[in-house]
Amino acid sequence: LEDRLRSRFEGGLIADVQTPDFETRTAILSRKGQSLGIHVPGDVLEYVARKVQSNIRELEGALNKIIALAQLYNTSIRMEIAIQALNDAALEARRAAITPDRVIGEVTKQFKVSLTELRGRGRSKEIVLPRQIAMYTLREETGTSLVEIGNLLGGRDHSTVMHGIAKIEKALETDTGLRQKVSTLREALYEG
Repeated sequence: LEDRLRSRFEGGLIADVQTPDFETRTAILSRKGQSLGIHVPGDVLEYVARKVQSNIRELEGALNKIIALAQLYNTSIRMEIAIQALNDAALEARRAAITPDRVIGEVTKQFKVSLTELRGRGRSKEIVLPRQIAMYTLREETGTSLVEIGNLLGGRDHSTVMHGIAKIEKALETDTGLRQKVSTLREALYEG
């Protein structure tokens, strides 16, 4: 690069933008409630932060639904109202459409691995990571049992599946790149 361009780039700000973690989602909801002058109990904040994980717009939209329903019933915001407001039939229908085959298909597409490789005995990082993400996503999004997940992914033992899921859960706490990959996978599953 030319010196003048390099100088401009060096003066810039580098920002890592990704989906917010649980604490950040809770803080965003709390701040949104405060800005609207509405008290939102902590248990409701946590419920919404756990239920809506995709992006801030959906997070604020969920809070707005709860507030609107509470106002409609002329009552304060509480857990029953939150559960009722977020019991979105459309979301549940989309979730029901997420089958184990769709999850596995999306993993093979996103990570550019074949179904044979995913189900095979290969232990290279390029195969193990997508396989573990598939295990984690199958469990989280479809509720498939550990034994069934093992069978879907090449006849693996349920303890292997538990290990794979635990490894992804732990890595998601600190690995922002992995968090983004899992988020992209979820978005593709809910859009499809």
